Amino acid sequence: MDGTGGFHIRSAASEQDRIAIQALLQDGFEVRPGVGTAFARLYEQVVMQDSRVISNGSRIALLGERIVGHTLLVPRFFYLDGVWVPGGIVAMVVVAKHVRGQGIGRALLQDVEALARKEGMMMLHLAGDIGYYRRLGYVEGYVRSRGELEVQGSGLGALRPARKTDVQGLVHLAGHETPVGAVRSDVERWAWVLDTRYPADLLRVNDLLLGFCA
Repeated sequence: MDGTGGFHIRSAASEQDRIAIQALLQDGFEVRPGVGTAFARLYEQVVMQDSRVISNGSRIALLGERIVGHTLLVPRFFYLDGVWVPGGIVAMVVVAKHVRGQGIGRALLQDVEALARKEGMMMLHLAGDIGYYRRLGYVEGYVRSRGELEVQGSGLGALRPARKTDVQGLVHLAGHETPVGAVRSDVERWAWVLDTRYPADLLRVNDLLLGFCA
């Protein structure tokens, strides 16, 4: 895809591309010490360890041969009105500071929307600054929904970090009551969460993410 500002968009195709994307994320997301580094590490964990990531889902904008923008599309199923709907998470949208305001971010989102339609996705779930996405025409969804889980028994007994041996139990717990907009959590998903420690690593460096609205 060619942009009107002299840039063009394609999928990330090499280790060199991924290294450049991580550097861009590290610089662009460093709103607090360590946040950019955490996102750069998360990008590698998602792209290299999440088997559901499609090969062309990591999209880059280039000026000449230099990567100046990025967005990521990750396929997921979302729970809406009692059924699982195919969709995707759009995340890690970043544009190099020296070329912001030239329409690169908007072009990247239009590009990833076209890819989502091609892949048969019916909705997109955005991860990022809601004010930014509002300016591009996105609206808030299922903002009044909530999920509750009643814990029964004589007491919790003990708390400990979840381990990989707990995956089946976590899948069962996640399926007990599914809130609107939830991402489907299966064995593979929970194994990835426990292996990468997501989102714990992000929360350590940016506690503003606690209690965030999806």
